[in-house]
Amino acid sequence: PAGASYARNAGAAAAAGDFLAFCDDDDRAHPGWLTELTAVARRCSAVGGAVETTSLNTPQAQTWRQMLPPEMPYEFPGFLRVSPTCNLGVWKDRFDAVGGFDVAYDRGAEDADFTIRIQLAGGVLGHAPRALIGYRLRDTLGGIWDQSVMCGEGDVRLYAEYREYGLPPRPWYATADVIAYLLLRNPLLP
Repeated sequence: PAGASYARNAGAAAAAGDFLAFCDDDDRAHPGWLTELTAVARRCSAVGGAVETTSLNTPQAQTWRQMLPPEMPYEFPGFLRVSPTCNLGVWKDRFDAVGGFDVAYDRGAEDADFTIRIQLAGGVLGHAPRALIGYRLRDTLGGIWDQSVMCGEGDVRLYAEYREYGLPPRPWYATADVIAYLLLRNPLLP
């Protein structure tokens, strides 16, 4: 099967260690990344690190997608933390206990699904702000569009699967904010 979930599961199955660390092939781990990730992982079931977009992207591409500052973990407000798989570590026994990544998530949100399942199974998701990955953004408008559509599809699927666990719907003003952002930042509009 195609998709990142299948590839990550295959890598985890082949791994011999107790701790699995994930990053994407087009990103760059900063010095000390794994040391920082494992330091926080000692007290957690899984740990997400931070991403920066300045080292691998043009200034123009950086304006197309805003990222959180390193000290702020990703989360669904009022629900649980999540972590992008481009910077994630997890103990192998926890990975196996939740069945790894769900290969049905082949259009994004597999990372949020995975980290939510870790927490719903009683695990703790930590955050390592100094475990830094240089994250490569999509560098064309078409690429950004495709990624946005994929993320939107993933968000809908996550809500359908986790609303019974307390995942709140996206508030109306968040949708209005996204539409305003697209209109104001769209380089194709005057």
